This record gives sequence, C-alpha cells and structure tokens, in this order.
Amino acid sequence: MKEKTKVIELKPIEVKYSADNPIPFACVLKRKATQEEALYILEEILGFNLKLVFEDYADDKDEIKNLKEEFTEAVNDFLNGKDDYESLSQRCVCDDGEFPNFACFLSLVSYCQQKGIF
Repeated sequence: MKEKTKVIELKPIEVKYSADNPIPFACVLKRKATQEEALYILEEILGFNLKLVFEDYADDKDEIKNLKEEFTEAVNDFLNGKDDYESLSQRCVCDDGEFPNFACFLSLVSYCQQKGIF
C-alpha cells in the first residue's frame, strides 16, 4: 500500500465535560449537521457502508427517507455527545465495522469545522 500524507489544520474546539469528570465527552455544536453532511460523515469519514443498507429498501422510497432522517439524527446525537460510537453504529445498522482510528476523528473534526458544525 502506497502511503500519502495530508495536513489537517484544526482551530480550537470547544468541548463539553461534566463537573465531576474533566474528560470531554462531546464537542459544542454551532449547528446540527444536515442530512447530506451526516451521510457524508457516516460513509466517507467513518466508513459505514450505507449502500448495503439502502439496497435492502431499494423499492421503498419512504423507508429510505426515514432511514436517512434517522441516520442524520444519530450523527447529530453522536456529535453532541448523546450517543457513543457503538450506539451510532447500531442506530445506523452498520454494526459490522471496526472502531475508527484517531486520524478518522481528526478528519471528522476538520470536516465539521469546515462546514461550520463545530
């Protein structure tokens, strides 16, 4: 595998933590991710294979619409700290993937900053 490098520049990030635990559990959102942004995060950054999920409902446009809405809500709950990664995976019916590495989360933060979510 031929490796490439990419520079990810991050601005300061405001995070949430509880008074009794100083470990951050979420980023402060400036706004919620749109459906397009949420699906991009799931597929392109976190590597979820949503095409397989949508193929199961290829003939049911209403179900696909409902799934996309649920996935968007799940991503926003994940970004806001309401859900952890495992919950996100289960809610998006993509329980077969590996936990993303640290660089994935840097890409996620960078993308969210570029889009004005963080």
